[in-house]
Amino acid sequence: VVEAIDGEYKGGKVSVPFTITPADLGTLTVFEVNPSDAADTDDNYFEFTGDKLDLGIAGNGTALEQGVDYEVTFKKAASNEAAEVIAAGSYYAEVKGLGIYAGKEGKTAAFTVNKFNLASATVQVDDVIGTNAVPTKANRIVSNNGTVLNPEMVTIALNAGQVFDAPGAYKFTASATDTANIDGTNADVVVNKIARAASFGYDDEAWKAEFVTDLSQKKPVVFDATKVQAFDGESALTKGDAAGNFKVQVFDAKGADVTATVLADNVIKEPGTYTVKVSVVTGTGNYNVGGTASATVK
Repeated sequence: VVEAIDGEYKGGKVSVPFTITPADLGTLTVFEVNPSDAADTDDNYFEFTGDKLDLGIAGNGTALEQGVDYEVTFKKAASNEAAEVIAAGSYYAEVKGLGIYAGKEGKTAAFTVNKFNLASATVQVDDVIGTNAVPTKANRIVSNNGTVLNPEMVTIALNAGQVFDAPGAYKFTASATDTANIDGTNADVVVNKIARAASFGYDDEAWKAEFVTDLSQKKPVVFDATKVQAFDGESALTKGDAAGNFKVQVFDAKGADVTATVLADNVIKEPGTYTVKVSVVTGTGNYNVGGTASATVK
C-alpha cells in the first residue's frame, strides 16, 4: 500500500500488487567443508574416515550457508533412505531453500564416499619411551589423498620374529576388521622404542597446553615456533629434521597437516583452531631420547 503524504493527493492510498520471486539455488554440488576457509568448495573427493563427514552444499560453485540458505537431507542412492554420510557408498542430497531461496528445492547428483585405503596410507605411532609395553593403536593414519582416518578403526601388531625390548626400530602391521569401509593392511608401520623422554618448553617457561591469540588486538601475541624448546635432561636440542633434533608441526581441526602454510613464517596468524605438535626426531641415529608435546592454538 502506497500513501501520499503531501500535495493534492495527501492521505490517498493505493494498493500496488507485486511478487517476490525466490532466488535460484543454481546447480547444486556437495563439498567437504574446509575448517580454515568456509568459501572453499573444491574438495569433492570423499573418503571413509570412521566419523560423520562434514559436508556443505554449493550453488553454482558458491558455498551456501546451512540453516540460513538451505536445509539438507542426505540419502543413500541405492535405497533413497535418509542417512548420515559415514560409510563408504553412494549418496545424494535433497536441498530445501531458506531465506532468499525459500520455496526452491533441488537435489545433487550422486556422490561417492570411497573406502579408506590402509595399504597405501601413512600410519604414525608415537615413540614408546622407557617401557616394554607393546602398542596396539596408531596415533595418526593418513591416506595418500590426505584423508585422516579415526585411529580407533585400526589396530597394530608387532611383526613376527621380533622381541620388543631394546631401544630401536620395530616393524608392526596395521589392520582393520571393518573391511566394508577399509581396504588392505599395512605391514610397514615403524615404531621407535626410545630409552628416555625429552622435556619441552616455550620461551623459557614450562610447555602450555593452550595458546590463545586475540587477533583484534593491535599487536596480538601469536604462537612463535622459534620460541619452542626441547631438552634431553639439561641439554637443549636443536630445531631441525635430523635425528636428535626436534620439529614443530601444525594440524587443522580435521587433523590435516597445514604446517607448510599456517607456519610458513614460524608464527600462526591465520584465524582458526589448530593443534601444534612438537616431537623429537627419532630413528636411525637416535633411539636415546624422544617424545612429543601438543598444544591447542586458537
